[in-house]
Amino acid sequence: MYPELQKEIATYEHRTPKSAESYKRNLKRIPLGVASNYRAYDPYPIFVKEGQGSHFRDLDGNDYIDHNLCFWCEHRRPLSSCGHEGYGEMFDHGNDLRHAT
Repeated sequence: MYPELQKEIATYEHRTPKSAESYKRNLKRIPLGVASNYRAYDPYPIFVKEGQGSHFRDLDGNDYIDHNLCFWCEHRRPLSSCGHEGYGEMFDHGNDLRHAT
């Protein structure tokens, strides 16, 4: 592997330990640890905690701009039809399944 790429991967791993933990947990539940092979990559995908518009934040609190508009997708709509209060949001990338209901 190229030294420059290895340095970037090491930086990513240092910044995203909670994504790594979620990935390991999710591997026990779903193939590749994420919802589709498009979202799977080495060493592990970013796991999204929250976002708004074209910005999102991972489980470790790192902020990102979603240039490809594929990590975070916000669908704000009332959830009252489902018997819940508030509004719904969709994360279109890795999710920490501990928070799934």
